Amino acid sequence: MLQTILDSFSAKNASFAGNPLVITGYEDFTVILKITNVGTSPTLDVKVQVSDNGADWADLYDMTGVARQLVGFAQINAIGNYALQFSVFTRLVRLYYTIGGTTPSFTGSATVTAKREIIE
Repeated sequence: MLQTILDSFSAKNASFAGNPLVITGYEDFTVILKITNVGTSPTLDVKVQVSDNGADWADLYDMTGVARQLVGFAQINAIGNYALQFSVFTRLVRLYYTIGGTTPSFTGSATVTAKREIIE
């Protein structure tokens, strides 16, 4: 089992890429995003990105349904705890935070847990 703090951030008011995490050998992830401050009239969109080399990042899409769906949290504009589950086979994963609104100021953290280790 893998569990680690992926990101910790304070008073963010512009979009940013989170820290990359090596996830080779794991699948079935849960990310808990804890937002403790938001500012005034804020918006926060958080999506999952993947990479094999750490330089080229791509948005993660769920291809299991009829239409492809971006893997990410529903738009956030309030203090709270938010959860996201996904599965992926890649080397690296990170979160990308898109911040908007009138006077946003997001403070929070993201913790990731891998529920299953791949055993060959």
